[in-house]
Amino acid sequence: MARRILFQQALIRHHYVAHPLINYTNAFGWTSKSLVERTLPVFKNKRDNFLISEEKKELSPRMVKFWECCIAVSTFELLDNSDKKFTENDGRYQHTNMFNENGNEEDFILQKAFELYCDINQNHFTSDIPKISDFYKKFSNTIKPSTGEKKVIINELHIDKKERFDINPTISIANTKVNIKNIELSIKGKPNLGNERYLTFAKLLKESRKAGANILVLPEFSVPYEFVSGLAKYSEKNQLAIIAGLEHWNINNVCYNFIVSIIPINVNGVKDTIVLYRLKNHYAHVEELIIRGYGYIVPKPSPYRYDLINWKNLYFSSYYCFELADTFHRSIFRSKIDLLIASEWNKDTPYFSNIVEALSRDLHCYIAQVNTSQYGDSRLTQPSETARKDLMKLKGGKNDTVLVEELNIKSLRDFQ
Repeated sequence: MARRILFQQALIRHHYVAHPLINYTNAFGWTSKSLVERTLPVFKNKRDNFLISEEKKELSPRMVKFWECCIAVSTFELLDNSDKKFTENDGRYQHTNMFNENGNEEDFILQKAFELYCDINQNHFTSDIPKISDFYKKFSNTIKPSTGEKKVIINELHIDKKERFDINPTISIANTKVNIKNIELSIKGKPNLGNERYLTFAKLLKESRKAGANILVLPEFSVPYEFVSGLAKYSEKNQLAIIAGLEHWNINNVCYNFIVSIIPINVNGVKDTIVLYRLKNHYAHVEELIIRGYGYIVPKPSPYRYDLINWKNLYFSSYYCFELADTFHRSIFRSKIDLLIASEWNKDTPYFSNIVEALSRDLHCYIAQVNTSQYGDSRLTQPSETARKDLMKLKGGKNDTVLVEELNIKSLRDFQ
């Protein structure tokens, strides 16, 4: 009888489920909690609630996508195991190695997602089971500064390396306002998930697709984590890469600030997406004051981590604005990238404008800086003379929109 009920539960319309694979967990076997509610449920006794049920995996009626596994594994890891990842508390920061695998391949979050992907789809593969190399190839490098500062892990991911852009890749920069009230609500653990915000993202995605963009970049603090699955689904369908700064994710009074990279792939003719979270390395002083002012804790990755992504032979990495203020951290990709993405919420535009202009020449790469529209200086900068350095630059405006420009990677590399 119980198995029959589980089978009936498996036949629900899965695209209505707000959080990927949450209907496969032990927590939702016998519960009245809603599967379509955007806010994640809270359980008094949470241990093992977010483990995937063996019976539900066996009864899975469909092929689960890799991006669902990426989000599910990351979400469940944070909700169930974040306290186990704490390393030390120095009075100012709670240090954590969450999503920083310290060189252990089996602990890498995408490795765990791939294991779940193979396990949950074992009854649905019509041919050979995909290999992890079909999704990505990973190389790790650890940098130890001579100054004695904390080491930095660089994860180099090769995604769709066999594919190449037929023409110059295009990048879409969002010009949208990130409201301080929404930032404060997310810090308090009560994010604004209203329909108006959803429609704003829908508009930005639609305009990027119509303009033929390959990459969409959104500002820091712009996306609630509850909307990531919607972005991933759109990325899969339209093969649009999305780099976005997430709003703070308050888990047990620790406010995590992630930047997410959503990279589309094609595996054996099937469209899919990789979703990768990275915890912020350096916080602005005002951000720390706001978090602590509400009585919450600021997490700090230990060790530091950055991602170097090779997608269809385009090398890029993403930074938050205050990470660019670290002279060592902003220099680690010298001669290694074609594009640096800076996702920002920044009032001091002259300071970061100087950094971006100098860094574009120092690293000799394109820099896409995306700030909230009320402070502006969102731009695409190339390493050339002052008259031609800004391919586009924007600020202000009441309406949410995007600007699209090409990246002439061949010309950049030929000059190098």
